[in-house]
Amino acid sequence: MNRPLVGVPVKAFGVAKERLSSELSATQRRRLGQALAARTVATITEAGLVAAIVAADEAVSGWARNAGINVVEQVRPGLNGAAQDLVLAAAGPWAIVFADLPLLRTDDIEALERAMQGGQVIGPSRDGGTNALAASGPAIDFSYGPGSFHRHVHVMDRPEVVVRTGLALDLDNPDDLAHARRSSPWLDELLAGFGAF
Repeated sequence: MNRPLVGVPVKAFGVAKERLSSELSATQRRRLGQALAARTVATITEAGLVAAIVAADEAVSGWARNAGINVVEQVRPGLNGAAQDLVLAAAGPWAIVFADLPLLRTDDIEALERAMQGGQVIGPSRDGGTNALAASGPAIDFSYGPGSFHRHVHVMDRPEVVVRTGLALDLDNPDDLAHARRSSPWLDELLAGFGAF
């Protein structure tokens, strides 16, 4: 099997992570979003796969290109549209991994790729969402949003479920941030550098 192109959807840095506004300023959230996206791409690359930022925002695309990161221009709206655009760009095996996974490690990505040998793969978030999807074939009927894990499983063909801490914890709210800081020294140091805590 050819190796997948891994898409990392990224919203405009200025509007991302608004649910963390009680903990972080707009500037801190922007810098956090950039650091998370860069780390996620680096982790995917270290696992031997090609990563691409999927973005509709020109500032995000420009940031990625300046950092030497591949870019897939998003033309369809929303996260479901970003996923569709990535699958079309891949023209073969594909994976979608969220950018805001502070505990992500190379072995998480390797586990995701290994699971693809059996077909479709899904990595749930700890709150019932979907943080990773992968397949060797065409797009599925993407249905991101709260509770998306069950919706995705319903439209997939007997997917393998990959449950790993690095894929499960995303930064959606202050509780996620506190948990990630306790488990991730790099994140704690990053935020301390921002003067956040």
